This record gives sequence, C-alpha cells and structure tokens, in this order.
Amino acid sequence: AAASPFMASWSRALSHERSTVAGDALLPHLPQLVEAMLSYLQQESSDDHNKEDAAQLAILQRDAELALHMMTTSNERAIKVIEGFPTVNVLAEYLKRHDTTTLSASIALGQLVARESDSTRIGHIVVDSGVCDTIVHALQELMAGKILGMYTLGGLIIASACLAVNDNNKRLLHEAGFIDKVLVRILKGDHQTKSYDPVRTKYLAAEAVWNLAFLKDLHPPLLEAGVVPLLEEMKQSGEEKSMYYASGALFELGEKEEHIRHAHDHENDDDDPQQQHSHDNMVMLSYNWGVQETVVRIKHELEAAGFTVWLDLEKMSGSTLGAMAQAVEDSAVIITCVSRKYQESAACRTEAEYAYVLQKNVVPCMFEPQPWRASGWLGAQLGAALWYDFSDEEKFQISMTNLIKALNQHVTTVATTTTKKPAPSPSATTSDSATTTTSAPVVSAAPPKSKATEVAAMDQAAVQFWVKKIGLPETVRLAFDKQSVTGRSLLELHHLQQSNTEFYYRLLAHCCCQEDMSQSTGLLLAFSVHLRELLEKGPPPSSKV
Repeated sequence: AAASPFMASWSRALSHERSTVAGDALLPHLPQLVEAMLSYLQQESSDDHNKEDAAQLAILQRDAELALHMMTTSNERAIKVIEGFPTVNVLAEYLKRHDTTTLSASIALGQLVARESDSTRIGHIVVDSGVCDTIVHALQELMAGKILGMYTLGGLIIASACLAVNDNNKRLLHEAGFIDKVLVRILKGDHQTKSYDPVRTKYLAAEAVWNLAFLKDLHPPLLEAGVVPLLEEMKQSGEEKSMYYASGALFELGEKEEHIRHAHDHENDDDDPQQQHSHDNMVMLSYNWGVQETVVRIKHELEAAGFTVWLDLEKMSGSTLGAMAQAVEDSAVIITCVSRKYQESAACRTEAEYAYVLQKNVVPCMFEPQPWRASGWLGAQLGAALWYDFSDEEKFQISMTNLIKALNQHVTTVATTTTKKPAPSPSATTSDSATTTTSAPVVSAAPPKSKATEVAAMDQAAVQFWVKKIGLPETVRLAFDKQSVTGRSLLELHHLQQSNTEFYYRLLAHCCCQEDMSQSTGLLLAFSVHLRELLEKGPPPSSKV
C-alpha cells in the first residue's frame, strides 16, 4: 500500500534536470525503483485477484506510468538508468494489453523511442502500441475544451515532436491527423483549449512543422493545409521564439531551395581575392546548445591557430536561419558537434543537411560518450566517417591538436602559427570505436554535383531498386535494407573508398558478406564499379525520387 506514494515522491524528486538534494540522494537507488515499476507494468489482473488486489495493482501501474513519464521528460541522468532496462518493450506490451490507460505510458514510450537507433524496431513498436493515435487523440480532446488532468497542449505537442525525431513516425503522425486536425488549428488559434499559453503553444506547433518538413513527402499535405501563410505571419510577429521556429519551418518548406540555387549561382562570382581568402579560411561550428561551453573553447583554440570561426551564440533569432545559410555557404569546413541532442534538434539537422547538399567538407566531432551511435538522418550522414572525440575532458587537448592538424589540410589560416608536432596518437575514431587513424577525417562529397545531388536524394526504396537492377546478390540487398542504406549512405561509402580504401573494403565485406574480404573480392569490386557508375551517370530512371 505504501509503494504508490513512495514511487510518486521519488519521481517528483527526480523529475528535474537540476534535481533537489533529495533527488540527488535518491538517484543511486533508481535502478531498484525502475525494476519495481516495470514489474508492476508487466503484471496482469486475473480472476484469482480479489477486487482489492486488482484495485491496488491498478494504482501501482498508474503511478509507475506517471513516474516514468515525469523522469523521461526532464531528467537526462534518470533516462540513462531507465534505458538500461527493457523499458521500451515493457511499455509497448503494456499499452497493447490496455485499451484504457493514462497518457503517461504513451508519452514515456515516445520519449524513449526517440533515442533508439533501430528504425525498423521503432516502427513496429510505435505502430503496435498505437502511441501516435493516442497522443493525437488526446490533443484533439484538449482542443475541444476537455480537461485531461495534468496534461497540457504544449506538453503533448512536445511529446509528438519526440516521436517525430524518427522519420517513419512523422508519417504515422500525419496519418493520425496531426497536421490538419492539430497543428493548423493551433497556428490559426482555432480551438477551445482551457488554460494554455497561446504564444508558447504556437511556436511549439511551428517547431513541429519544422520537424515534419524534413520529410519531403509531407510537403504537399503541409502546403495544402495552408501552413505557409500562417508561418509567414508568425515570422513577422516580433516574438523571438515564434520568429525563430517559423523561420526554420519556412526554410525547410521551400526557402532552402532558393538558398541552394543562390549559392550555386554565386559559387564562382567572387572577384574580390581578399573576400575569397576570408572564405577559404572560415570554419563553421554546428552544435546543440547543451555543449556550448566546450564548443566555445574549441572556437578560441581555432582562432588562436589562425582560423576564422563562425559560431552562433544566440541560437534564437528570426534572422538566424539566413545567417546560418550564409555561414554554411561561406565556410570552407563545417565542424558538426555530434551528440544525441544534436540528432534530435531541428536546427542542427537543418544546418547539417544544408552543408551536405552544398557538398561542404564536414568534420564530425563526437560529444556523446560511447557506446552511443548516431542513427536516422545523422547516422546516414556520418556513415563510417571518422570523428574526433570531445566527449571526455581528458581527450580534449589531443583531439584539439589533431583537429587543427586536419583542418590545416583543408583551410588556409590567416597567419602562420608555430605548434609543436604532436606525438603519434589516435586522432579520430570510427563510429563503432574499432578503428583509429592519424589522417584527416574530413567528409566531403567528391562526385560531380549534379549526380551527387541526385544520388543524395535516393531514399531507401530507391537504393533497393538500384541494387536489384544492377544484379547484385540478394545478400547485399537484404544487408542494405536492414541497415536503412540511402543515397547519402552511398555517398559516404564513396568518400570512404577514396580516403581509406582498406577500411572501405573491410567495412563493405562485413556489411554484405559477413566473411573475410579475400573470399569475396569479385563481389566487392563489382559493387565498387557500380557505385562509381551510379555517381557518374546518376540513379536509374525508376529509382529517382
């Protein structure tokens, strides 16, 4: 009987990133609490239970849901403990068994699947649990004026945004009516929600549109729903966050294409040698707010080494998107500060994808402790690219030294600086922490721009069509399907082939053959030939997207 209030008090104490003293004291005991909560959620009421026992189990399950909801939405340390248990599986099964549950289990599941790396598994879990339908239905109830206890319009939009980090979930949210029945009505102010912050709710809706707009096949329903004029109005509102999120959504919905055309038109138009020199030595730092302190240190080190560095310290302005686009266009190298939060951020994805489309040299720096691996859009961009490790303070100086060494091969510094030659050491680590190198891990798109753009636009289905059309074995097609290989992944493979041939063939053998590469030479060479032809000629007609 004491378990329920005990859980509630723990979850309240641990529900904020800056925990109270009580929360800090309880954190070491969190594994036992999570284990107990999951055991309650796995239990089922049976005919053997009397009414009192069944009622008590229902209370325990309700409070276990609530505790997981509170901790997964606001405390990173608690989330890492929760991820150490099969929480996603337990919540998914719990939701499938219960027709009527509170929203807490759905919200907690949404928060956790956003952090998963297996897109196929996530898709099955979200579909089977009905979490998208549950949250969208609750939003509609709130907008109809119904009171749903502690649940707010803004909170549920944020929960939806967590789900939408995964591109497959974007489609599921659209199918559940998220665009026309929720977002457009919020942007218009066309709802009867009780007690809500209209400004905050609108910019959260604009952020959700920004997130959905990364999926090209959602552009038609977004445009048909009339979001553009509503976002344009927000962009002129004068309210900082509203302007920022509206600008981001508009950029992805069409303004980005205008910037790309402008950038290509002016690529060779710069007649000012001094201005051109400033572009040749400019480095842009693309990062998420959570690692700003370390990023500022990197900026100072780079400037001391003679580089011109572009770094947005405000991260919240209606004009930020235009400045970002200009900075990407003007920079010789883009340093992406990779982390879990970077992967989840719409702003970071916009920066990284724009750099990719313009075929800029990209240097990934890892800010997330291993064994975390990037997934989804970021995983596809990184591929097998090498990165510098800034996740640990002890590695900062050696990583910084080797980063500068790599940049010097691609950027012209303003002044010649004298530095001590570093002792031989690993300068970068692959995404699976298995390979180290002393060469410069700069990701660049080497193929001709027209074909590279077409290849980059190939989705997973288009790659599958290409593999089948060129006659590669079914094992290759299945391997690519399992690992969600897209056109961008193929571009990364091409770069890896040029920069680290041995590792390229070993990676390809492991991916497609599951055996020593010496036993599959013919297949690997055939794939390399077809890949080169793809980049020279572009995708076959039926696989273009």
